[in-house]
Amino acid sequence: MTDIVDNIHEVGHIKAHRFVGQNDSGDNEGMDQGEQSRIMELFKAGHYNVLVSTSIAEEGIDIGPVDLCIFFEPVASPTRLLQV
Repeated sequence: MTDIVDNIHEVGHIKAHRFVGQNDSGDNEGMDQGEQSRIMELFKAGHYNVLVSTSIAEEGIDIGPVDLCIFFEPVASPTRLLQV
């Protein structure tokens, strides 16, 4: 995931940050709730304009209005698309 964020930063106007759950997964270190809240507030304030996230971003977290969601895995049900 860090590679994705790093490559996105090469596109001039994009300010990306990773946003993940609390569990560590492979090379990805989890985020505690405080860090998640801080990143979300910075995103809502416009400090970041892209979140690179695991499925946690679609699981009941109020992200606010977004222009585009890109899934890097097959979306199994239409319900998942509606939740985003």
